[in-house]
Amino acid sequence: MEKDQDKLKNTLNENKSSEVYHIHDNQQDDPMYSEKLRLLDDCQGLAGNDRQGRSPLNIAVIGQIGCGKSSFLNTVFASLNTDYWREIAPLGFFKIEGSQLHCTERFRSYSKKDYYRATNDECVLMPTFLDMTGFPDEKSKTVLDLLEIVFSGRINEQQKLADIVEGVKSISPEAVNYYNKEVSHLPVDRIIVVSTLDPDSPLPRYLLSAISEAAKKVRDIPMYGVLTGRDKYNLSNEAVADKLTKFRQVLGLPKHRFACITNYCEDSDPDTKYLTTTIPQFDVSVLRFLKQVLTPSREDFSRKTVVTRPWYCQVKDESEQKELRDKLLDRCKQLVGISGKDKNPLTIAVIGTPGGGKSAFLNTIFAALSNERWNRTCKMRRH
Repeated sequence: MEKDQDKLKNTLNENKSSEVYHIHDNQQDDPMYSEKLRLLDDCQGLAGNDRQGRSPLNIAVIGQIGCGKSSFLNTVFASLNTDYWREIAPLGFFKIEGSQLHCTERFRSYSKKDYYRATNDECVLMPTFLDMTGFPDEKSKTVLDLLEIVFSGRINEQQKLADIVEGVKSISPEAVNYYNKEVSHLPVDRIIVVSTLDPDSPLPRYLLSAISEAAKKVRDIPMYGVLTGRDKYNLSNEAVADKLTKFRQVLGLPKHRFACITNYCEDSDPDTKYLTTTIPQFDVSVLRFLKQVLTPSREDFSRKTVVTRPWYCQVKDESEQKELRDKLLDRCKQLVGISGKDKNPLTIAVIGTPGGGKSAFLNTIFAALSNERWNRTCKMRRH
């Protein structure tokens, strides 16, 4: 009962320290509508166009499990448009008998074509937003390795991060480093860390520290922070203000890289008017924040698209190639074990379509596992 009273105190709209909105049926009646249009123009100008010799920014949205990353993304998408809110990033977070189920399980990118509906700005380089499952609040080697792989662009579309976690746990540190060296898919240019103003929700200190460390290790990627629930939580409340301060301190965020916002949701708009319109009073704080995120840096103009190549092609020196090959071969031997002592040999089926190159693949495997030259062990056919 005492805890519920404390929570109620944290959410009171006293002293106008938490936002109170009057939501209009028509966005043009909103007193912030003209300001939203001005900020939209500013964001489009900062994003640049396809004649400036640069690529759209890749912005990773990261946070703890159930922190509202997808809700934040849908709020951003609504703010960048002038028709109505849409569920573009799938929503859904439930807690059932102590277990947590969250909607986002796979790595997913949202490019301009997915969310931007302006018809007269075809050349504008609106950013690509990267959504992924929430991370646990820990600073383990596994979490750090996974963050580095994400930030360097080594996660493919629709790939499950849970599968990557299992892979990272099973391979050697050397393999993780080589896996992480080459940018090949969507290298991250900005990081937005999302959490909630709710003081009863613990601040994920270990995760925030891991994000900061991984961002600096990859390319010193600029970080930004968002706390949601501006409509519910009183910023003058001591517990709320303390959480806000500590969030910024752990991430090392100056004021211009941080924002408290209100998400589009049933809590902030019980009548769900957002299904037929946008809410400029929500959008303005989001767009002011995005102006800072989209402000170009020197690296944005020098970044080039990298063609995917096998990581081992980066090892130019022949002695380095041999040393690396020997290390990987030793690692393979350790993994399979000793016959009769550790376990029985694995039986691996190689299957494919006729002419798909199964025999050539097998001969390549045999050559890689041998110190001798390539031999035609499997009979090969040409059709």
